[in-house]
Amino acid sequence: RDVVERSFISRSKLPQRRSYFQTLDLAASQSDDADNNALVTCSIGWEKGKSEATLFIEDIYAGHIKPEDIVEQMYQKYKVFKPSQIRTEEVAFTVLLKPLASMVAAKHGFHLPLVWIKRDTKESKEARIAGMQPFFERGQIRIVDDCPFRDNLFNELVRFPKYRRRDIADALADHIEFLEMFNAQPEQEAVTMSAPRGNSRLGLMA
Repeated sequence: RDVVERSFISRSKLPQRRSYFQTLDLAASQSDDADNNALVTCSIGWEKGKSEATLFIEDIYAGHIKPEDIVEQMYQKYKVFKPSQIRTEEVAFTVLLKPLASMVAAKHGFHLPLVWIKRDTKESKEARIAGMQPFFERGQIRIVDDCPFRDNLFNELVRFPKYRRRDIADALADHIEFLEMFNAQPEQEAVTMSAPRGNSRLGLMA
């Protein structure tokens, strides 16, 4: 019970000021037994009375999704959440989605704020997910209660490493660098978000 209460949060209780980010994890295959594609939208903010920032998972789009549907959803989600960055692996995106993304960008009249992830080839998917566990266990990662696929993600996190599926958790793991960067005292968060901030790995954020 404590784990569930710590893991979920009502949308009405989210802090008013939040910064949004998205990550896209692409599956190399679309066969039934292959990994799922996952587009995860998170926000970062400070809960009342807490000195450390919290990562809120607000939206998940996952499954064996056609490339054209993935790109269209990226634009639809962008219009809703306005993420500062959408992070994904350059090689996978170039192979699977780049031609479609260029066509859809022309239709919408703008390009998405894509940032390429440079993977550490020595770090496995399991290691990246395991590195996220301490944040989840102490309540710094919380799932908004009306988030699609919320129970899927909860199972992936709580039952890791024995749970077979971990596609959403893998996409979520790419948000941890943002959480660590925002992990400061609330009074420091008052810096204007339009000012350049960030580091060489994450880039500047609008």
